[in-house]
Amino acid sequence: MTTRLREGNTAASAVQVIAVHLTGLKNVINSATGGSAYENAMMAIDLYIKWAANAESVFRHIFEDHEIADGLYSERYWRLQEMTTTARLPWVILLSEIEFQERRLAEISTGLELQIRLANQRGAPIFLDTNFFLHFKQVQDITPDQWRQITTSKAAEFRLIVHAQVVRELDTKQHGAPKSKVPERAKRTAKFLDKKLPEAIKPEGAEVRDGVRLYILLDESDHQRQASGDVEIINGILQYARATDTAPVVVTNDVIMRADCAVRGIRAVIPAEEFRE
Repeated sequence: MTTRLREGNTAASAVQVIAVHLTGLKNVINSATGGSAYENAMMAIDLYIKWAANAESVFRHIFEDHEIADGLYSERYWRLQEMTTTARLPWVILLSEIEFQERRLAEISTGLELQIRLANQRGAPIFLDTNFFLHFKQVQDITPDQWRQITTSKAAEFRLIVHAQVVRELDTKQHGAPKSKVPERAKRTAKFLDKKLPEAIKPEGAEVRDGVRLYILLDESDHQRQASGDVEIINGILQYARATDTAPVVVTNDVIMRADCAVRGIRAVIPAEEFRE
């Protein structure tokens, strides 16, 4: 997941907003007519500055990522702010800035489209934490009926989601005390996830069995990790919920994780003892 949205916004609505503002960028040039070349240029610059101010206000209400709104104020933007009718090459600077913003917003929109693809996938979303993998049955051995029993969901299909932080924790657990069952279970799970990885990182996910697919939620390249692993996971759950307009369930026996989920309004369930391994 990628672009972080504020509560109440979806990837689909954000794409529509970006499309409106891209149209507005084109109108900046088309509306600057009727005067001399310099007069038209200065008119276009004024329209662009107003467009940027409006876009900033809208983007800050939609996106949690401050960089999306901050990116409107590039070095060229401030040069445009300072321009007068005696400035040289105003059109060149303005058109370069508009091209830059069009490209930047198009990239953001492409990322949001991927989130929409994710939202359109079948299956009730279930986040699994490290505790589940270390102490309960392997996911490939749990049927859709059993996932319905665990989550009390009536869904026909399920989408198992593993956050990148869980993958990191499993990797660390592989090197634990040799006499413990934990390292072996961590190795077993890591091997399973690695096998599924090529398909599991795609929005469609990897098939685990009929009615059950696996999706691995990776970090973005510019992601800044939180000090707490649980906070990392919970932030990922909240962002997934906002981006896909769903209400994921967390399956865990970890008391602290369940408490953190409760504070953030996330439903967490404990698997029955019959699923313990």
